[in-house]
Amino acid sequence: MSQTIHLSEAQKGDLVTIESIHNESLSVQLLCMGCMVGEEVLVEQIAPLGDPMMISIDGALLSLRKDDAKQIIVSFQK
Repeated sequence: MSQTIHLSEAQKGDLVTIESIHNESLSVQLLCMGCMVGEEVLVEQIAPLGDPMMISIDGALLSLRKDDAKQIIVSFQK
């Protein structure tokens, strides 16, 4: 069974799948970087104060602000 959370709630080492992006402008920016609904994302690092976080998508590393990560809904298998 899968559970959905905001990407900002994921922990270092979590492998999640993007379910939806609730901000159209952010969605376009991420799409330009190869990040779209259905992609698997690995949370690589989280800054000591929780912002920003580094994610890996198909081997590419991206840094996301916590506010942006709150707009991305992801799922992972329990």
